[in-house]
Amino acid sequence: KNDLQTPYFIKEIHDWQIIPSPNLSQLTIITEDGTTYIFAEQGKTTMEEAEGTINHDFVTSWYLTEIISPTVDEKIVFTYYTEGLWAPRVKNNRLALNEGLRVAESYPEGNLVLDFTTKRISTITLYIDNVATHKVTFEKESTPRDDAPQSYALDKIKIYQHASDPTPMKYFDLETGSEIGERLYLHSILEFS
Repeated sequence: KNDLQTPYFIKEIHDWQIIPSPNLSQLTIITEDGTTYIFAEQGKTTMEEAEGTINHDFVTSWYLTEIISPTVDEKIVFTYYTEGLWAPRVKNNRLALNEGLRVAESYPEGNLVLDFTTKRISTITLYIDNVATHKVTFEKESTPRDDAPQSYALDKIKIYQHASDPTPMKYFDLETGSEIGERLYLHSILEFS
């Protein structure tokens, strides 16, 4: 159905079940072997035509939140934090054919603002028998990136032997940087045990 509202799912030649929730806030995929993948976090875009007037707010991406084993009582849980991205106000023009001149002319219809939210991984936790056993955390820098002022670079990756441990068994410091307005680059990774 091509009504610009019904979601489309591309199904390859697999015997997968793809189950969207009624309001599309969650997608569940069950593979041939019974593994369940739950996508329950969303990235959204808000389109605003005039200052303060929201015309559309829609989901543009889903993020994996759980992988559930079909054979043992294990699951992996992914948690995220939200980052916003904002596109500057742009003119929203409409093209129309001028029959007399036989050319297309542009007619302004106001301004258009796009506001995106995206997710960044925060924690991956392994649960066995509904008990958190191991985890990995991803920490962001405290200052925004030069190339994307509303985003933050990854600063540390910490690996915990046991999910309840206060101190990681190993961690990695990531050194990033960029010239102002240039793309972010990874300069080094330092490992600590």
